Amino acid sequence: MYVVGPGKPRNVTVEATSSTSILVSWKEPFLPNGNISEYWIYFGQQKDDLNQTTVEGSGRSWELIALRPFTIYYIKVRAKTTELGNASALLNATTFEDSKFFT
Repeated sequence: MYVVGPGKPRNVTVEATSSTSILVSWKEPFLPNGNISEYWIYFGQQKDDLNQTTVEGSGRSWELIALRPFTIYYIKVRAKTTELGNASALLNATTFEDSKFFT
């Protein structure tokens, strides 16, 4: 039996909320292909070197924290049932400049 993972998360948005945080939001895939147990968020400063964090399946947003000020981060999201699904498009957001640099 061939098991198919969930489709791509929909309407993924990334928005800097401070100099050290970015809010990531999404909607459930059109084709969840089962109960989504978790979402995997990949993020990093280079497209081909991303860290990963996990959000429970009922979650639809996550705030990435402890990031570097005024830095571009690349972000994508994947859903997981018993199988890992396809990733969303790779998006990017830039954290704000740290206000301590302003005089």
